Amino acid sequence: MGRYRLLLFVLILVSAPRLSAQSELWSRAAALAAQSHDLVPGTLTSVVAELNGDGTPKSTIEMTMSMTYDSRGAVEKTEIVQAIRDGKDVTEEMRANAEKSGRPGGGQGNAWVGFSGMLFTPETAKKIHFLPDVRSVHRGDRTYQVVAFEIGVNLLAKLKGTAEIDPQTGVPSIVHAAGQMPFVRDLSMTMTYSPFPSGGFVLTTLEFGGSVTIPFRKGGFRGSLTFSDYQRVGVSSAEK
Repeated sequence: MGRYRLLLFVLILVSAPRLSAQSELWSRAAALAAQSHDLVPGTLTSVVAELNGDGTPKSTIEMTMSMTYDSRGAVEKTEIVQAIRDGKDVTEEMRANAEKSGRPGGGQGNAWVGFSGMLFTPETAKKIHFLPDVRSVHRGDRTYQVVAFEIGVNLLAKLKGTAEIDPQTGVPSIVHAAGQMPFVRDLSMTMTYSPFPSGGFVLTTLEFGGSVTIPFRKGGFRGSLTFSDYQRVGVSSAEK
């Protein structure tokens, strides 16, 4: 029994510096996320497919929306630029539905403020656990350190994944995560980030997929969200 305790002690000693380095790198990304808090996207393009039980597409809708904000980051107006369902243009139908729902424009609060850095907030830092990983990956002319992590979102949901972070700048490049949530299994997400010219970073794409576990119903979903035309709250487009 003593040899196993010794082995465990050695593993802890070996892993501790790696976990400390990962924690430090994550903290750098979190500091940049704080700089990104007032960055909001002006355009959102989504492609979402509902899947049959065998994984084939049942219905697909593609939509592009533009958002404008007030100085506090609250959405003043949301406009559906284009919507296509299964190859058919349904822009006017979707606009009419938005009018009927009473949310054709604003009323969304400041939901997009801090969105890009939501994975790197102080609240998330309290729930995250780092896992040993010493890999580096090369993308273009940059080298990124892999940070393996596990996050307990709540009592019923957990995410486990890896974040590729530039050790020189602290800017994340790609985050891969998978997990289980109520009524959803095989949940997967891939988030891609880019540095912002005036500091911080922004979320550019979010790809996701999963299977729905509702009684008497089999199916799933997959899709992507693309965010663009970022600007800082209270800053005109000419100054962004």
